[in-house]
Amino acid sequence: MDWINKIYLNPSQSDQAWSKLNCDKLFKFEAINMWHNVLIKGENIMNKHLKSLAHQVNDYLKNDNKADAKKALTVSIEKLHDLRVATRKWLAVMNPDDEMVASFKKIIQASNKVRDMDVFLWEILPTFPESWQADLVALQAGLQDSRAELNSQFKVLLETELVDELVRAKKRLVKHAHAFESAHGRHKMPFKEIEKRLKTAVKELKLLDLEDKQLHKIRLLIKRLRYQLEHFYPEEHKALALTETIQERLGLFHDQYQAMNLLDKHQSLLTPHMFEQTYAFLQHEKQRTISALRQFLTK
Repeated sequence: MDWINKIYLNPSQSDQAWSKLNCDKLFKFEAINMWHNVLIKGENIMNKHLKSLAHQVNDYLKNDNKADAKKALTVSIEKLHDLRVATRKWLAVMNPDDEMVASFKKIIQASNKVRDMDVFLWEILPTFPESWQADLVALQAGLQDSRAELNSQFKVLLETELVDELVRAKKRLVKHAHAFESAHGRHKMPFKEIEKRLKTAVKELKLLDLEDKQLHKIRLLIKRLRYQLEHFYPEEHKALALTETIQERLGLFHDQYQAMNLLDKHQSLLTPHMFEQTYAFLQHEKQRTISALRQFLTK
């Protein structure tokens, strides 16, 4: 383990150790998992979130319980969610202009389809009427097969590309701690700007003619504002509560929107009548979700 300590505790002597790390694919995420043992003077918020992300990557890659496939699937769903949250929180404290932002966004982009299927299969599908469930078996089986394939592809991407980016980010964070802290401070959004953007978003959400894609953009903005508040203004409880509520309800709306897309893509697994019923059901639920949010915002 000396080469790991050299990388993180004495970067100026890390060339040989770094070469060893780059050659040793099997132990890269093991090295990442040891970051909690690294003592960095004046540990900042960026280091905290990078370590959290590293742990989530490690846990996700290690989840391979072949003896209990059902348990492994349950853990996989939970770990994927945790991994995506940790990634978003890390991105929220990075300088948006940093060259590594695009690499970490890959974690979100590459796992979107897996997450959409998880939500549909285990959150949306059970909400359909009980009398429909027998007609949805083929759809459920088809989506589970697709989910397994997409999950395998995502793990390969993590192991072959993104783990390298995590290790590289850690090396930069240790070696250039002061520069990272400065960049971190530069993209801290003033609270008045957060209030302004939040007020504008609420105003837009009350409009009746918004398209689904516009609502998606507002959801991403609200998510960013929430993470800014959590990182920099945790004492602003009222603003935090508002962003949390909006994000939760727009998240449900987005899940229902994506579920309709999945139905449309896999309608061959349903009878024409069942497809029409399930699609109309989701359209109705989606409208109820946004109506409830608008009612909340007008109180």
